[in-house]
Amino acid sequence: MHFLDLKAEGMSLEHTFLNGQCFRWNLTKENSFIGVVAGKVYEAKKMDANTLRLYNATEDERDFFQKYFDLDRDYIGIEKALSGMDSILAQAVEFGRGMRILRQEPWEVAVSFILSVQKNIASTQKNIERLCEKYGQKIFYQDCCFYAFPEAKELVDSDEESIRQTKCGFRAKGVLDAARKVNEGVVVLSNIFDLTYERAREELQKIYGVGQKVADCILLFGFGKYAACPIDTWVKKALETLYGVRFYNMGDYHRFAQKKWEPYSGYVQQYIFYYMRENYRKTKK
Repeated sequence: MHFLDLKAEGMSLEHTFLNGQCFRWNLTKENSFIGVVAGKVYEAKKMDANTLRLYNATEDERDFFQKYFDLDRDYIGIEKALSGMDSILAQAVEFGRGMRILRQEPWEVAVSFILSVQKNIASTQKNIERLCEKYGQKIFYQDCCFYAFPEAKELVDSDEESIRQTKCGFRAKGVLDAARKVNEGVVVLSNIFDLTYERAREELQKIYGVGQKVADCILLFGFGKYAACPIDTWVKKALETLYGVRFYNMGDYHRFAQKKWEPYSGYVQQYIFYYMRENYRKTKK
């Protein structure tokens, strides 16, 4: 089988794929991860501390995956800077060391985080797979069947009740609205790259079901806008439990976190989210 080796100094696949930013990479028995990206199945494995091997990838895809895994960014330097900000963050960085923030396909990220509203990661992952099985194209890899993530045009002629059959409940309305607005050009995802963080968030919030937190997730994981700072229940708990702050609304938590962690707020919240979700019972003591 052909493969592509990429230089990925200090990268951890576990801390990258299991930190809540993506939903279609799964751990295998061979201690690698298998996932569907851009309509194709790949298997990712760290060969040593600095080498990431992608099976089923070719040399022609090097630039794509260099960007997808954000390999040109100095994460070792970022982790050093974050660790120096305060002792709490130093613990979070140590726990999640080697994390990379993926640059995923914006449409897939948008729908995925609409489906994540009021759901945990495992439930969201199952929901996304059901959506792909119902509407996506079949892909075969090593005699196994996978499914591509459906494009907006593959969803736009559906209806809310049909999408609900994937067990996504009230979120079906947001998925369908996203498909229609993207397909009709009401929201042009490619234009969002050139917008400021504030304008980009406003643009995404034209879609039903996209509030501030979901918009921030889409901007961070799909557009590489690192000013975005998603505040979910885990980050909120971290701010209360670890930093001793409490506010009346989520907007105040968001403003506090952005100001405290700038210019690294997008990175910080992901280390904090991952650390808090995995260690909540310990931090309560």
